[in-house]
Amino acid sequence: MKLFALLLRTSPRSLLAALLLGLLSGLASVLLLVAIHRALTLSQSGASASQLGWYALLVVAVPLLGGVSRFWLIRLGQEALFRLRQGLVERILATPLARLEQVRSPRLLAALTEDVSVLGNGVVVLPTLAVNLAMIVASLAYLGWLSPRLFLGLAAGLVLSVASYRMILAAGRRRLERARDQHDVLMARLRDLIQGLQELLIHQGRRREFLVATAATADGLRSFSSQAHGLFSLLAGWGQLVFFALLGFLMFGLGRWLGASTGEITGYVLLLIFLRGPFQILLNQLPELSRATVALSRIEALGLGLEPQPLPAAGEVPPAKWRRLELRGVSLSYREDGNAESFRLGPVDLELEPGEVVFLTGGNGSGKTTLAKLLLGLYRPESGEILLDGSPVDDASRESYRALFSAVFAEFHLFDRLFGIPPEGRAEQATNWLAELGLGSKLSLDGDRFSTLALSRGQQKRLALLVAMLEDRPIYVFDEWAADQDPAFRERFYRQLLPELKARGKTVVAITHDDRYFSLADRLLHLEEGRLSVVR
Repeated sequence: MKLFALLLRTSPRSLLAALLLGLLSGLASVLLLVAIHRALTLSQSGASASQLGWYALLVVAVPLLGGVSRFWLIRLGQEALFRLRQGLVERILATPLARLEQVRSPRLLAALTEDVSVLGNGVVVLPTLAVNLAMIVASLAYLGWLSPRLFLGLAAGLVLSVASYRMILAAGRRRLERARDQHDVLMARLRDLIQGLQELLIHQGRRREFLVATAATADGLRSFSSQAHGLFSLLAGWGQLVFFALLGFLMFGLGRWLGASTGEITGYVLLLIFLRGPFQILLNQLPELSRATVALSRIEALGLGLEPQPLPAAGEVPPAKWRRLELRGVSLSYREDGNAESFRLGPVDLELEPGEVVFLTGGNGSGKTTLAKLLLGLYRPESGEILLDGSPVDDASRESYRALFSAVFAEFHLFDRLFGIPPEGRAEQATNWLAELGLGSKLSLDGDRFSTLALSRGQQKRLALLVAMLEDRPIYVFDEWAADQDPAFRERFYRQLLPELKARGKTVVAITHDDRYFSLADRLLHLEEGRLSVVR
């Protein structure tokens, strides 16, 4: 089972110790029943002092061993869940951006929230499952010792029962997987609802069709989930039917036909009645375990791996000085959404030096943002190479290479904290930049946290620029930064900020369509259908 494999990878010794204690608890439970069985079949003289002593010992051992086993398994399950969640975050941060963009954010979000939560519920029931499974195994072993003949007949019935259970369980799991597919689609719909709320509100037809599409997805999720839970409910009822059928077969058919003694039949009936509880618990937990198994399969299907992948601790500091950055014959192909043909960028040849301002222009879909991500080291080129001072940038040096850059993307994200910004002088610099960018009256910096992010789009972009300035790295990449700014801040960006960065020896690569400011660039480059040319 995948869940036990997950626990085994977390701590094999703890898992084996907990399972051993659970098995001992199950064995003690069976011995307790054996003691009760023998006491019921004793003569009028009653039980001896030693039998009473063993009974008292077993009464204490059963809950003690079971409790310790459950405690260890619960701790182990929570540790496995923590490692899984943390490992997912680390693997996402260590996975190439191009791969993550193929996975899509709704699937990643569902994995980090829904799937991990469902998996946590499955891990929680594992301790109870393990203890009850141990009771079942120990009880069956005793039944085999008590009467091998009766056990063979009982085993045949159990094999048929397990086969029927597996058929119903597999059908329920298939519907759970279909429901999980619908859940991914629904997550994408809900993302569209939040991000496209304004577009939906102003267009009644779009809103109506969106509601219909969302309702169809939600109905599919409801239908498959209901079918799965209906099958699992049938499984529980079927388990009760099979149990009482086996009990009747034992008492009124198999036992008499094999000539079993009254003591043997009584022992079997007593143990089977005891096993009804563990079997019922097992059947009730199968739906949760199936959901957890499906969730774990979905996480594995992301192709990110489950083992923790810590970020490199060394090699993140860029060179103190750099002289030349080159892209030699760099190219990359990819397929855009809804486009049957692949788009190819390059081959691109480009050189950058300290203290220059380069503007990059081009139409929509010409490859400007893709080229920026290649330059930043977020994409790996299919062919060609990136060289820093003549040395190729490879996997070993990519972290230190990326540390050359600060960027404000067209689709940027603001964190509420200044992650990765050294505290020395941070508050003073941030206060100065807030005033410089006209944000001093809108928010403040409290320690490493911004007081608010409830700003307009243009103000948020200025705040993203502030973060980039605090990073103080050698090369800045701006993707249409001025597009959301009013004329005053646009003017300040081109005529004040960029010259100041140039004077400080910084290199700036700005993707822009503001042709009135093209004369301020040291070089003007143009992309057309993935081909880079020099305008001047």
